[in-house]
Amino acid sequence: MKRAIEQILMMGGAAALIGCADNSVTDPRPRSSELQPSSVISDAVHSSGKPHFYFLPPMVSNPTTAGTFDPVLSPSVQICVMSAATCATTMASYSMTSGSDGERVTLTDGQYQVNWHTDVFNLDATKTYRITVLVGDVTLGYADVDVVESGKELRNVNTNEYIPLLDGRTLPIKFRVESGFLSRIDVVPLASTIGVGNTQQYIANLYDLHGAALTGIPVTWASNNTAVANVNQSGLATAASDGQATISAAAAGVMGSATLTVRSGVVTTSAGYFHTCALATTGGTHCWGYNSDGQLGVSTLGFFATPQAVSGGHSFISLAIGYLHSCGLQTDGSVWCWGEGGYGTLGQSAFASSSLPVQVGGGHTFRSITAGAYYTCGLDLGGAAFCWGYNGYGSLGTGDNVNHSTPTAVTGGYTFKVLDAGTFHACGLTTANQLICWGYNFQGQLGIGTFNNAVPPYAVANPTPVIGGHTFASIGVYGFNTCGLEASGAAYCWGYNAAGGVGNGTYGSDVNTPTAVSGGLNFTELFTGLSYHVCARATSGDVYCWGYNGFGGLGLGFASWSVPTPTLVSGGDQWATITTGIYHTCGITTSGAAKCWGYGAYGQLGTGNFSNVSVPTPVLGGLTFATP
Repeated sequence: MKRAIEQILMMGGAAALIGCADNSVTDPRPRSSELQPSSVISDAVHSSGKPHFYFLPPMVSNPTTAGTFDPVLSPSVQICVMSAATCATTMASYSMTSGSDGERVTLTDGQYQVNWHTDVFNLDATKTYRITVLVGDVTLGYADVDVVESGKELRNVNTNEYIPLLDGRTLPIKFRVESGFLSRIDVVPLASTIGVGNTQQYIANLYDLHGAALTGIPVTWASNNTAVANVNQSGLATAASDGQATISAAAAGVMGSATLTVRSGVVTTSAGYFHTCALATTGGTHCWGYNSDGQLGVSTLGFFATPQAVSGGHSFISLAIGYLHSCGLQTDGSVWCWGEGGYGTLGQSAFASSSLPVQVGGGHTFRSITAGAYYTCGLDLGGAAFCWGYNGYGSLGTGDNVNHSTPTAVTGGYTFKVLDAGTFHACGLTTANQLICWGYNFQGQLGIGTFNNAVPPYAVANPTPVIGGHTFASIGVYGFNTCGLEASGAAYCWGYNAAGGVGNGTYGSDVNTPTAVSGGLNFTELFTGLSYHVCARATSGDVYCWGYNGFGGLGLGFASWSVPTPTLVSGGDQWATITTGIYHTCGITTSGAAKCWGYGAYGQLGTGNFSNVSVPTPVLGGLTFATP
């Protein structure tokens, strides 16, 4: 018996006939409802399919295309039997090197093609078959095919575009893939924990089929549990209540997601030169350690080995700690700073210190802040960067070496996703996935391929792109080093390496371009500060540190003065967050304990004494820290 295969499309077009002499297909009679075709096609012009992928004649009418054909892919085609709207059994597979019936995908005249010889397969008129085109595990598009008994059954469909095919004939499956096809969206951070009322800034990194970053594609942000957290269309999530929410970014039929856990009273910690601050469950801010200039937020100067409540009664959602100053960001986007102000560090026109938090001037609304040694930077709601304070090494990115006492725009007109500051240099990841750095470059920490170590001020005062061709999903700036994580979790670092801070297994020579961290680990998050060491969370959830260990700041004991490769922090704790001071480290565990280790001579460990400790040790003071 003569048998036909029907391709039903969701947009208008012309009928195409392959190997069929039954002219009745051009004037079909009404078909009974139980025989209505269930087929659908998904490509750039049908069924809201993905841009830059097109099925071609004879399967469909010739589409209008505007992009550039991508000839260096290795697509595959799979044909399966559908069941309950999913592929149940794969009956044929074709790649560019092999195929089920000896056919393979070929590249000819700006298109890919494979021939499906139906005489090899026993098609069932009661089944629907799906033709799926893939690159790797990424689905580009698909077309469903219904089997009918005769061409007369081809009617009463949504459009006039279909392919009747007699049993035993060949269907040429032709398609076009263009450059710029969106294959993956990575949302970072992949997993995070914040407290009720706090915010988490998410970034969506988009990639094509070659793994290259894509820009200029708008994404739509959403939360699957708005009772727990909402997210705006800039990717800023706000925690509403305890629980867990999936934060997603979608574009062009592709979605990426991250997990946000919200726990009441979750705190953040931030370590500076010789002091540490944290947000407590009560909503107040507490600091401990060295208080030479009021950086602890208390008027009595000296050393404090237990947490002290910062004066002023402010409720901050995040902290940024420098050498001798501290800053907090409130929910309304205002920034308040306290401590040493002689360089304009506190963001006020008066170059004066204050133990009481004072509001940074300029009238900006910030979404995030970060602090260097004697300066602070912030991103406003639009992603513009502003810095203030000490600028002797070009740390403010303002194109000069003059101190600025109020927020001053970073030059270059960049729009940043994230911003992070080291001792005297800063870096930002732009919305175009470009890493830009500025400031002190004596050790090569800007990653621009040079050492500015011949002529003072040994710096680059204007933002400059990092070289090396990497696309980083997240960054961490610490001390005199910079690190970046690729979407795969691979870590790269550069800068000061006398103590192994680059993490490449060597000591000695500084590094001025991104260099792979050794050890074979993949990471999801970097923990950095004004330190000579860095820590990172591996995909296993464990935290590893590397770099200077002279006072036990790596949490590994005192066995070695430094460690040039990632090494597991001792104690068996699971960490919600970590912060690194110049020679010490503090963190909050998933069980809710605040712990510190390393150099403790100024009380910055909060352990009640002024001793160094080389393993995570509980912070005293009776404060309750929430379980992340």
